[in-house]
Amino acid sequence: MDLKELGLQKVKFSHNSRLDNIIAKEGDIGARGLLVEFEEGLDCIFYAKNGDKIYEVVGEEVEEGLYEIIYPDTILKKGIVRGEIKFFKDNETLSNPIFNINVMRNLFNLKNGITIVKEGKFDEDIPTTAEGDFEVVGEWARNLIKNSDFSQGLDNWNDWGTANREVVTDENGKNWVNIWQDDEESFRGIRQQVHDFEKGINYTISFVAYKADESQGAPSMLIHQYGEDGYDPQFAIEFTEVSTKPTFCTFTFKSADIDKFYFNIMVGGQRRMPFDIFITDIKFEKGDQATPWTPALEDLGDKKGKQYNLSTNLKKDQYYTLSLDGDFNNDDFIGIWLGNDNFIGYLQDNKIIFKPNEDYDDTTIIVKSLSEEGTINQLSIREVEQ
Repeated sequence: MDLKELGLQKVKFSHNSRLDNIIAKEGDIGARGLLVEFEEGLDCIFYAKNGDKIYEVVGEEVEEGLYEIIYPDTILKKGIVRGEIKFFKDNETLSNPIFNINVMRNLFNLKNGITIVKEGKFDEDIPTTAEGDFEVVGEWARNLIKNSDFSQGLDNWNDWGTANREVVTDENGKNWVNIWQDDEESFRGIRQQVHDFEKGINYTISFVAYKADESQGAPSMLIHQYGEDGYDPQFAIEFTEVSTKPTFCTFTFKSADIDKFYFNIMVGGQRRMPFDIFITDIKFEKGDQATPWTPALEDLGDKKGKQYNLSTNLKKDQYYTLSLDGDFNNDDFIGIWLGNDNFIGYLQDNKIIFKPNEDYDDTTIIVKSLSEEGTINQLSIREVEQ
């Protein structure tokens, strides 16, 4: 290794000058990897530790000074891990030493908390799904309706009857589905199937609506519970309280006490009269209370995000607080996953308190925003009492 070519003042290995079998023990600063002092102008990718904070140092963020490299691109886990450090300049790799580290125990735990300083944007392609079993403190209930704010036009919605339908955007950038018809038929609007059926429990549907000045009819809704025995019991609701100003509407019902396949949610205008209505922020959730609108988890499935690696598994029945610091849109929704498949919840005031209800092997935290905009500065996670 040519230190002058790399721009290094010195490289110190924990045991000897070989790049293999470096022993990493908790509390032994000189045994966690490499101590590297940088001269100005050298680019590198690695993780460095300072107190209880773990920094990801990338590219031009490297400043002159002494760094303790613990492990590039992941946080050390127990066992034999493969170390790899990339030194590069002007997009050309100067050196790429590879070595093994024998980690005798987890170097970090979540009892006292860890802060991972990893500045970046929501720019990684990370598909996610909507599984997982977590208890979240103060959590907004899960929305079972996809594309419920019509930000994707009429995707996931099917026609119901013969009405006219289009998505319009108001002066504030808010999307509304405009449904209108001048005849006196009964079933006219849009519909969506929801396959998350649970028998004998409360469900609540809510939305915001208004009608045009000349509209005779108000919004209405028809809910079918489809199973082998048909659609019953079904619910037909007319929201006659809706005026020409945005009005919040809600309806709660108890699902059938026998197994069903799915709900068919039909939203449109009042029966047997002309109407011209506008609807947005539809939410269908479990429970007897309407909670603030959130997107469906599936709406974020193909969104880009950011990934963080933990040093240890989250423990079943242990509460954690996860906080995110950065520059985000005030009205954005930021979702947190454990691995690709286990949704934890949405941040509220840039944090979330949660408890895993089962054991998970995943040690990857994935962060996504609905808008895919914003800048992340750091993520912190710690155990808490609740």
